[in-house]
Amino acid sequence: MHFSSEETVKSVWIMMCLVAAALTGCAVKSEVRASLSSAADLTGQPRTYVLSHAPYPAADGVRAQYESVVAESLHRHGFVAAGADEARYRLSVSYETHEQSIAAGGGVCSAGGDCGEAGKPSNGDGEGHEGPALLSWPWQHTFVHSLTLRFFERASGRELYKVSATNRDHEASPLVSLRYLVESALARLPYPTDGLWQVKLGGSEAGTPPTISKIR
Repeated sequence: MHFSSEETVKSVWIMMCLVAAALTGCAVKSEVRASLSSAADLTGQPRTYVLSHAPYPAADGVRAQYESVVAESLHRHGFVAAGADEARYRLSVSYETHEQSIAAGGGVCSAGGDCGEAGKPSNGDGEGHEGPALLSWPWQHTFVHSLTLRFFERASGRELYKVSATNRDHEASPLVSLRYLVESALARLPYPTDGLWQVKLGGSEAGTPPTISKIR
């Protein structure tokens, strides 16, 4: 029996997807990078915070939904929203969604773009921040979703803690990954040391607690 090259490629992709599904149990993995000030203390009382809003509202309502889910998660950690003049911490929430770049000849380019000698994207410390490619069909686009939370001491304005969560999927909407990103970023508050962590949420059983492991 003869198989065309197209049929062979499709068969390989199907096998890879089945294996991946069996291994992950439909879990969602996120990468989390945390940075903790040496003098930071997020356990002090009262654990009150106020959100630092952008000077203009997000027209699509995405910011409001992110802030709502963040507030829910913070409440579970014992944090309470307070007035601007009463809160112990000021919290900044930022998010981004973009199409993952494609590696090409040592550089990167946006999918469908000019793959020249573009510089590799960096997370600010010289390391690429988009992570490994997501298992995809050849015609699928991969999107990178990220959420960054920054805790400031309201009285002094000093940054105490910064945590960023990133994951990848095939959905262009920033809302699909919203809860995964928030739960990953706040799976520990704070993460005990600076570095890169991997958080696996969900799985084959409902209510499965997150699995947290240090990458580096």
